Order: sequence, then C-alpha cells, then structure tokens
Amino acid sequence: MEFAISIYIIDGDLRLYIKSRTYQIPESIIDQFTLMLVFLHQMQALISTRISLFKVLNKLSLCRLVNSQ
Repeated sequence: MEFAISIYIIDGDLRLYIKSRTYQIPESIIDQFTLMLVFLHQMQALISTRISLFKVLNKLSLCRLVNSQ
C-alpha cells in the first residue's frame, strides 16, 4: 500500500498533506506525530528489507534447484 504524505510548515504551523487534503497538526501532538512518522519510516524500511531479502533467498533457492538437476 502506498500513499503520499507531505509535511509543510506554513506561518509556523505544521501541516500534513495527504492525497490532496491538508490537515493542520495541533502543537500539543507534534511530538507524538513526529514519533509516529519515525515509526512509519522504520516500518517501511523493515518491510523493504524483508521483501529484498525474500527475493534474494528465492533466487538462491531457484539456483540450487537448477544446479541440483
């Protein structure tokens, strides 16, 4: 699943832009929001790493299968 998120600071306010809608982030939750973005970024990196690792392992398995015949 992919979705575009852009973050802007406009006149000192943090704004979140998701799929053509803009949301203003209240100052009281900016720290929690930042932590959530860091978590999502780390999860995306982990998922990408796992997918890449799976592709490599899959190719190695196919190579072994071909070489064993």
